[in-house]
Amino acid sequence: MTKINFKALFKIVVVLQMVLLAVGCASTGSSKEKSQLAMPYTRLKVLDLDEMSDMLYEKANAYKKTEDPKVIQEGLLICLSRPNEDGLIEKVISIVRTPMEDNDIWESSVEQLVNTAIETMKNSQGNATDQVTYNYVLENLISEFKPQFIKQYKNPGFETKIIERIADADIELTRQAVNEKRMNLMRGNVSPSAIAKKLIEKRNEILKK
Repeated sequence: MTKINFKALFKIVVVLQMVLLAVGCASTGSSKEKSQLAMPYTRLKVLDLDEMSDMLYEKANAYKKTEDPKVIQEGLLICLSRPNEDGLIEKVISIVRTPMEDNDIWESSVEQLVNTAIETMKNSQGNATDQVTYNYVLENLISEFKPQFIKQYKNPGFETKIIERIADADIELTRQAVNEKRMNLMRGNVSPSAIAKKLIEKRNEILKK
């Protein structure tokens, strides 16, 4: 009868547990930093038109009462953080954009949001959920600004400035962001910078014609 070496077996089990733990951490794209967002894309993607509208009207009304720019800026972040496969953002963004434009804080708020998004996405140790959320922020801004950007081939305006800023940032998705997308069955790992550069190239081709 074969004798069992329990001591050796125990060592094997411990090693296997350590390997599985390491693989698990790598697959989830875990990082040292905790999420800084109260409403990441994971929560927003399940909200419908009425739920998004209610949330943004709440921010807009709070801004009207307090005149605190941070309140309406939070609304803009929430709006742009939602995955937009269903085209919902176009239906609700005016809820926060209009009061921001009326009070002359739209452009400065967008610039601040873009800078935060770029910084977050380029942080190799950053939180994966935050990085994917800001990925959507930049993608949605590019989509929102695309019509004006195409028209501004003679006189570049604010929309052109923002798209060029995203392109020049040369963002590459971090490993944890790619893993986060893969875990949630999301397609596409093209960075916002690549999308912006392609849009610039497209407009340049139109100019040549």
